[in-house]
Amino acid sequence: MTHPNTRQARQRSVLAGVLFLLAMVGLVTEEQLARPSLLTLTQFYVANLLSGATGRVPLFWSIEMFNATLSLEGTSGDDAPIQLRIITPGGDMLTTDAMSRLDPSRNVGVCPMHRPSAGTAWWSGRVPEAMASELRARGTTGYRVEVLKHSSWYDVLLVDSGCRGVGRL
Repeated sequence: MTHPNTRQARQRSVLAGVLFLLAMVGLVTEEQLARPSLLTLTQFYVANLLSGATGRVPLFWSIEMFNATLSLEGTSGDDAPIQLRIITPGGDMLTTDAMSRLDPSRNVGVCPMHRPSAGTAWWSGRVPEAMASELRARGTTGYRVEVLKHSSWYDVLLVDSGCRGVGRL
Protein backbone atom coordinates (compact mmCIF):
# COMPACT_ATOMS: atom_id res chain seq x y z
CA MET A 1 0.00 0.00 0.00
CA THR A 2 1.21 3.50 -0.90
CA HIS A 3 1.74 5.91 1.92
CA PRO A 4 -0.82 8.83 1.79
CA ASN A 5 1.92 11.49 1.73
CA THR A 6 3.64 9.76 -1.22
CA ARG A 7 0.37 9.54 -3.16
CA GLN A 8 -0.36 13.24 -2.52
CA ALA A 9 3.15 14.19 -3.62
CA ARG A 10 2.73 12.16 -6.82
CA GLN A 11 -0.67 13.77 -7.49
CA ARG A 12 0.83 17.24 -6.95
CA SER A 13 3.65 16.38 -9.38
CA VAL A 14 1.21 15.17 -12.02
CA LEU A 15 -0.97 18.26 -11.52
CA ALA A 16 2.09 20.53 -11.81
CA GLY A 17 3.12 18.73 -15.02
CA VAL A 18 -0.35 19.08 -16.53
CA LEU A 19 -0.48 22.78 -15.62
CA PHE A 20 2.98 23.29 -17.16
CA LEU A 21 1.90 21.58 -20.40
CA LEU A 22 -1.28 23.65 -20.55
CA ALA A 23 0.76 26.81 -20.05
CA MET A 24 3.13 25.76 -22.84
CA VAL A 25 0.22 25.09 -25.18
CA GLY A 26 -1.13 28.52 -24.30
CA LEU A 27 2.21 30.13 -25.14
CA VAL A 28 2.44 28.29 -28.43
CA THR A 29 -1.07 29.39 -29.36
CA GLU A 30 -0.34 33.00 -28.42
CA GLU A 31 2.95 32.88 -30.35
CA GLN A 32 1.21 31.47 -33.43
CA LEU A 33 -1.28 34.33 -33.36
CA ALA A 34 1.48 36.90 -32.95
CA ARG A 35 3.69 36.16 -35.98
CA PRO A 36 3.41 34.38 -39.32
CA SER A 37 4.62 30.77 -39.37
CA LEU A 38 7.70 29.72 -41.33
CA LEU A 39 5.43 27.99 -43.86
CA THR A 40 3.37 31.18 -44.32
CA LEU A 41 6.52 33.30 -44.77
CA THR A 42 7.85 30.82 -47.34
CA GLN A 43 4.53 30.86 -49.23
CA PHE A 44 4.60 34.67 -49.27
CA TYR A 45 8.19 34.93 -50.53
CA VAL A 46 7.66 32.27 -53.22
CA ALA A 47 4.49 34.08 -54.35
CA ASN A 48 6.55 37.30 -54.56
CA LEU A 49 9.14 35.58 -56.73
CA LEU A 50 6.41 34.24 -59.03
CA SER A 51 4.33 37.44 -59.13
CA GLY A 52 5.91 38.53 -62.42
CA ALA A 53 4.81 35.28 -64.04
CA THR A 54 1.38 35.05 -62.37
CA GLY A 55 0.48 38.74 -62.54
CA ARG A 56 -0.76 38.57 -58.93
CA VAL A 57 0.79 40.59 -56.12
CA PRO A 58 0.86 38.78 -52.76
CA LEU A 59 -0.22 40.63 -49.62
CA PHE A 60 -0.34 39.25 -46.08
CA TRP A 61 -3.73 39.81 -44.47
CA SER A 62 -5.17 39.87 -40.99
CA ILE A 63 -8.75 40.57 -39.96
CA GLU A 64 -9.92 41.89 -36.62
CA MET A 65 -11.99 39.39 -34.65
CA PHE A 66 -14.66 41.80 -33.38
CA ASN A 67 -14.99 44.29 -36.23
CA ALA A 68 -14.48 44.45 -39.99
CA THR A 69 -11.01 46.03 -40.06
CA LEU A 70 -8.71 44.37 -42.56
CA SER A 71 -4.94 44.93 -42.53
CA LEU A 72 -2.77 44.19 -45.56
CA GLU A 73 1.02 44.13 -45.83
CA GLY A 74 3.08 43.79 -48.99
CA THR A 75 6.61 44.16 -50.23
CA SER A 76 9.00 47.07 -49.87
CA GLY A 77 11.25 48.95 -52.25
CA ASP A 78 10.62 49.84 -55.88
CA ASP A 79 8.25 46.90 -56.32
CA ALA A 80 5.93 47.95 -53.49
CA PRO A 81 2.36 48.86 -54.44
CA ILE A 82 1.34 52.49 -53.91
CA GLN A 83 -2.45 52.26 -54.02
CA LEU A 84 -5.14 49.68 -53.24
CA ARG A 85 -8.73 49.18 -54.28
CA ILE A 86 -11.43 46.72 -53.21
CA ILE A 87 -14.02 45.48 -55.69
CA THR A 88 -17.29 43.72 -54.79
CA PRO A 89 -18.20 40.31 -56.25
CA GLY A 90 -20.60 42.26 -58.52
CA GLY A 91 -17.78 44.40 -59.90
CA ASP A 92 -18.48 47.65 -58.03
CA MET A 93 -15.45 49.50 -56.68
CA LEU A 94 -15.76 50.11 -52.92
CA THR A 95 -12.62 52.01 -52.10
CA THR A 96 -9.38 53.31 -53.56
CA ASP A 97 -6.79 54.31 -50.97
CA ALA A 98 -3.09 55.05 -50.88
CA MET A 99 -0.90 52.43 -49.25
CA SER A 100 1.40 53.65 -46.46
CA ARG A 101 5.03 52.69 -45.84
CA LEU A 102 5.98 51.12 -42.52
CA ASP A 103 8.93 52.03 -40.35
CA PRO A 104 10.03 48.92 -38.42
CA SER A 105 11.36 51.04 -35.55
CA ARG A 106 7.79 52.29 -34.91
CA ASN A 107 5.41 49.91 -36.69
CA VAL A 108 4.52 46.24 -36.60
CA GLY A 109 3.09 44.40 -39.57
CA VAL A 110 -0.17 42.46 -39.77
CA CYS A 111 1.08 40.34 -36.88
CA PRO A 112 1.88 41.98 -33.52
CA MET A 113 5.32 40.37 -33.16
CA HIS A 114 6.40 40.70 -36.80
CA ARG A 115 8.54 43.70 -37.74
CA PRO A 116 8.42 44.25 -41.51
CA SER A 117 11.35 45.64 -43.46
CA ALA A 118 11.60 49.40 -43.91
CA GLY A 119 9.19 50.80 -46.46
CA THR A 120 6.86 47.80 -46.51
CA ALA A 121 3.55 48.65 -48.18
CA TRP A 122 0.65 48.74 -45.71
CA TRP A 123 -3.09 49.33 -45.75
CA SER A 124 -5.68 49.00 -43.03
CA GLY A 125 -9.34 49.89 -43.17
CA ARG A 126 -12.95 48.85 -42.70
CA VAL A 127 -14.35 46.38 -45.21
CA PRO A 128 -17.91 45.07 -45.66
CA GLU A 129 -18.93 42.64 -42.92
CA ALA A 130 -19.56 39.98 -45.60
CA MET A 131 -15.91 40.20 -46.71
CA ALA A 132 -14.66 40.07 -43.12
CA SER A 133 -16.89 37.05 -42.35
CA GLU A 134 -15.66 35.18 -45.44
CA LEU A 135 -12.03 35.77 -44.52
CA ARG A 136 -12.59 34.62 -40.93
CA ALA A 137 -14.53 31.51 -41.97
CA ARG A 138 -12.69 30.36 -45.12
CA GLY A 139 -9.56 32.46 -45.51
CA THR A 140 -10.79 33.55 -48.94
CA THR A 141 -13.35 36.01 -50.21
CA GLY A 142 -15.43 36.77 -53.28
CA TYR A 143 -14.30 40.39 -53.06
CA ARG A 144 -11.31 41.32 -55.20
CA VAL A 145 -8.37 43.35 -54.02
CA GLU A 146 -6.15 45.09 -56.57
CA VAL A 147 -3.01 47.20 -56.15
CA LEU A 148 -1.36 49.85 -58.27
CA LYS A 149 2.34 49.54 -58.96
CA HIS A 150 4.42 50.68 -61.92
CA SER A 151 1.35 52.52 -63.32
CA SER A 152 -0.68 49.30 -63.67
CA TRP A 153 -3.36 47.60 -61.57
CA TYR A 154 -2.67 44.00 -60.48
CA ASP A 155 -4.84 41.39 -58.79
CA VAL A 156 -3.80 40.57 -55.24
CA LEU A 157 -3.09 37.08 -53.94
CA LEU A 158 -4.27 37.26 -50.32
CA VAL A 159 -1.86 35.28 -48.12
CA ASP A 160 -3.30 34.50 -44.68
CA SER A 161 -0.76 35.66 -42.09
CA GLY A 162 -2.42 33.38 -39.53
CA CYS A 163 -2.66 36.35 -37.17
CA ARG A 164 -5.90 37.84 -35.94
CA GLY A 165 -6.31 41.16 -34.22
CA VAL A 166 -8.69 41.86 -31.39
CA GLY A 167 -9.25 45.54 -32.15
CA ARG A 168 -11.78 47.43 -30.08
CA LEU A 169 -14.30 45.24 -28.31
